[in-house]
Amino acid sequence: MDSQDNVKKLLNWLSSQRNSAGLFSEIEVVVREGEATTRQTLGVFSAGVVSMLLDRLPSKLVKGLQRDLAIALLEVRNCDGTWSFDGPNGDYPPDVDDTVLAMMAIRHFIGQRKVANDFVAFLNRAPRDESGLLLTWLDPTRHHSLADIVVNLHVLVAAKRLKVPPSQLGGLESVVVEAISNSTATSNYYCSARYVAQAIHAAELKLESSMAIHLAPGPQVDTCGEVIFRQRREEVFYLSPVISAVLNFLEEEDHARRNARFGSV
Repeated sequence: MDSQDNVKKLLNWLSSQRNSAGLFSEIEVVVREGEATTRQTLGVFSAGVVSMLLDRLPSKLVKGLQRDLAIALLEVRNCDGTWSFDGPNGDYPPDVDDTVLAMMAIRHFIGQRKVANDFVAFLNRAPRDESGLLLTWLDPTRHHSLADIVVNLHVLVAAKRLKVPPSQLGGLESVVVEAISNSTATSNYYCSARYVAQAIHAAELKLESSMAIHLAPGPQVDTCGEVIFRQRREEVFYLSPVISAVLNFLEEEDHARRNARFGSV
């Protein structure tokens, strides 16, 4: 089976995993007294991430699914143009992470220029900490907000995909590079080292490979899958089978290309 056939197989599987909202549900795992219970989420985050990851594959193959995800994300956008983790009727306030991931995704339907203008306007009003990093939650009166380095990496990835120049980011790229270079970069939410590694790669930052980000701790019980992120204060973790599957696929494709290249020398 050649590479294109593999991509088509992946896309067929992804299409079969979409929920009634057209998104990809995460699995929420709540751990209490060593016991885990689960429920499925709306899937705003996973839809945005999968669309972002699919940018690494041939556009002629993935554009149909990316367009469908864009339309589904537009259906759950808040009235102020932002996105929330569990949608406009959920318990969470709007946040930077879901908003910039969704903005990247919807460009596949409404066009890059329109989204880029909205993206810059959004960044200009989004709150920052004293270092210049964007805070995660847009309404600190509803949810205590901290600056998460991976959330800020997503902002930089969105800027690259939307062709927004660094001069319009309020110095964010240099602040992120400095934090990672000084080993002070912290994620309060993300647990998966390989997911964070691909975010750094997608942001196209020039960093030394030895530099590290301090990640959030994972669960102390078996969750039967890869935990991508967690809530900051509670023992609540989130798995995304579709994100893990796409990461696995991209790693296998990269490995196959390396083998082919070295084998042909």
